[in-house]
Amino acid sequence: MRAFGSDTRLPTVALVLDLLRERTTVSRVELAEATGLTRATMTNAVRKLIALGFVHEVGTARSHRGTPRRLLRLQPAACHMVGVQFDRYAAVGVVVDLAGRVVAQREMPGAGGRGPDAVIPEIAEHVRALLTSAGVAPSDALGIGLATYGP
Repeated sequence: MRAFGSDTRLPTVALVLDLLRERTTVSRVELAEATGLTRATMTNAVRKLIALGFVHEVGTARSHRGTPRRLLRLQPAACHMVGVQFDRYAAVGVVVDLAGRVVAQREMPGAGGRGPDAVIPEIAEHVRALLTSAGVAPSDALGIGLATYGP
């Protein structure tokens, strides 16, 4: 497995992001309890996410003892991703934020009988237009996923 930084593994960070998407506001202690990971591991993962700007602290909540728990929340606008689903007859592209919400969507023509040399540049142009309509610079798009059916 790849390490995320020097001491936090990528699957741990992905797990934290998934839980924050699901629960919206949560403390490190609650994240540790939900995952079965140690509080130290959770603290390291959260520090990495805060440093990346993906997560921020939004306040505190009372705890049964000790200091109040710091609450965490995703920064949905911290990054965006693009998804394109296409087949012979139709295609659709979306831009989503870190929380998974659709920011922009665009219908595109399908591939028809055309080959990749004709279709790929057209999809690239539609993706650029999609990012523009979402107000997202191409350099701020974290990645792109492509899906198609069959051979």
